[in-house]
Amino acid sequence: MGFSSDLVGQLATLSDALDDPYTDLHAILTVLTDDITATVPSFLGLIVTIFLGDDAVTLSTLDSPTAETSLLVTVATPRGGPACEVVLYAGHRGAFLELAADSRAVFGDAGQVIVDGHLPPPTNRLYPTNSLRIAELSQINQALGVLIAEGHLLSAARTVLQHRADDRGVTLAAAARQTLTRLG
Repeated sequence: MGFSSDLVGQLATLSDALDDPYTDLHAILTVLTDDITATVPSFLGLIVTIFLGDDAVTLSTLDSPTAETSLLVTVATPRGGPACEVVLYAGHRGAFLELAADSRAVFGDAGQVIVDGHLPPPTNRLYPTNSLRIAELSQINQALGVLIAEGHLLSAARTVLQHRADDRGVTLAAAARQTLTRLG
């Protein structure tokens, strides 16, 4: 399964953000989708949500809204919160039943597995409402850096940015862009 250049760029940016020179998300996602396609021939794509602190970043390879089945696998952190959620989509009902059983055996109490809980599937352009695109996350982090440089502590900077968004009736990402624009 090939990936769009936009997705490849997002994966590279997210790999860099994870601050681990050995994490190549594009390579990992390529191997994962190849393995799933070999196991589930009707595989259509996936949506991955990675939780970075208070932020969620979502990437999608899903191009088809016609999936007949889905499989959510949530991997928890040692502290119990989610670290990553992967929702797989396929074109034939029951395609993920064996994979779901295997996933439950592997992850045990450290993860969650749900079959067909995410239907109908979103399109490639639709992301969960609580998630951010990588560019938005980058802008928010840059705006927080500006506010910290202006003398705010990190927690106060987050509060200031959220208040700006609320006061202007815009998203957090839009408030971040406005903060960065006033610097230019």
